[in-house]
Amino acid sequence: MPLHLIEVTENLLKSNPPLAHRDIKSENIMISENTDVIVMDMGVLKIIGAPSMSDVEQKQFLGTLRYAPPEFLTRNEDNTMEGWRAVNIYQIGAVLHDLIMQKELFTGIEPYASLVIAIKEDMPEITSSVLHPDLVQLARNMLHKDWKRRLVLSSTEIIKSTLQRCLLPQNEPINLYNEIKNEALPIQAELEKIESISRSKAEKEKIMFKIHYTIWNTIDESFNSQETNEIIKKIGNSNPFVMDTLPEGRTLSF
Repeated sequence: MPLHLIEVTENLLKSNPPLAHRDIKSENIMISENTDVIVMDMGVLKIIGAPSMSDVEQKQFLGTLRYAPPEFLTRNEDNTMEGWRAVNIYQIGAVLHDLIMQKELFTGIEPYASLVIAIKEDMPEITSSVLHPDLVQLARNMLHKDWKRRLVLSSTEIIKSTLQRCLLPQNEPINLYNEIKNEALPIQAELEKIESISRSKAEKEKIMFKIHYTIWNTIDESFNSQETNEIIKKIGNSNPFVMDTLPEGRTLSF
């Protein structure tokens, strides 16, 4: 489905005049009996580069808050093909998130103010023990907060090649490298988030400690799963490297 959505949104961008949908989400996608992907709800369709009849006072938020990228949430999107391509990629990434996690993006985050903070600062958890780690990372890249960086990490070419590669039947079991890579994705996201969040120093330190603990725990679990490997047996346990206490004597609670 995400591959078809890329094709649909790209066709809209390349139409005359170029169009942006602005409200791509799971609820607005239908699959026909012929397995054609149909994008519904054209009520907020916009001609790129021109004021829209559906825009009131130019800056009113339109679409679905939960699936809006940060720049669209604040109506600071770049009104160019590249700017709207970035919005499309984010919203399709949100659909991919829903397919992987089997739940809506930012489920359970309420009220409105908390959801706004999450959209601006938080990377949603995206993990899978059965899907290829590159597919999971693609979903994360498509949800990158910075729209310019999002276009670099998840260009339409990257999306297409990754989807085509990762959705093919896997004839070989996932190797140790992929297992570690898959487990490391949430850790990478937390590391990236620390610098961007505007929360207190204490909250940042708590996140850093949790990441430190998770890194070593992930390494241990990955190596322990390979107990039959003679080389792995000789490596030993990484627990001695785990911090015992938080800075300034703080305690950790998950």
